[in-house]
Amino acid sequence: MLLHLTSGRGPAECELAVGKFLAVLSQEFEIEILTKEDGRFAGCCKSALARADANEPSLQGTVQWICKSPFRPHHGRKNWFIGVNQVDEPEDCVFEVGSGGGVLYQTFKASGHGGQHVNKTESAVRAIHLATGLTSVASDERSQHLNKKIALERLNELLRRQKEESELSERVALFFNHNNLLRGNPIRIYEGVSFRRQI
Repeated sequence: MLLHLTSGRGPAECELAVGKFLAVLSQEFEIEILTKEDGRFAGCCKSALARADANEPSLQGTVQWICKSPFRPHHGRKNWFIGVNQVDEPEDCVFEVGSGGGVLYQTFKASGHGGQHVNKTESAVRAIHLATGLTSVASDERSQHLNKKIALERLNELLRRQKEESELSERVALFFNHNNLLRGNPIRIYEGVSFRRQI
């Protein structure tokens, strides 16, 4: 499962809580950190995206850390909150199909203006990417070979756009996780500088 840990735009204490919770998770599960945005001080982390080798539905929600601020000793607040969100695995998107692996080609007769050669040979080409169902067509040239090359270039451009849109929607979802942190009803509570688990 993929976990997004966020300090929820909180102060350095929340960033430290993310760093400490990430260390706790790496002791409980096998963790692979995919991305990590460091915080203001050593050991702090604004957010992290990690893959864990477990399926724990209970790891979704708010984590509370009860501790006097290690950065501001005279600060009155001692409850700090971070968010843990399970996110969907990004879809594998083939960026380029190269010379045509995983592509089905169909030929057909071109239509429209073009003189005596139109509608006589099957020079137009439709390229279908089997994994995604994306389709491109080329009938610009009289040569089937050239139209096949053009159709493949157009298909690669469609795949590039699809990948960019997918990455953008993932970034937007992670951005909203920062703003949706609920400060209450925690799934876990930790206490003290040693980050001892209470529940």
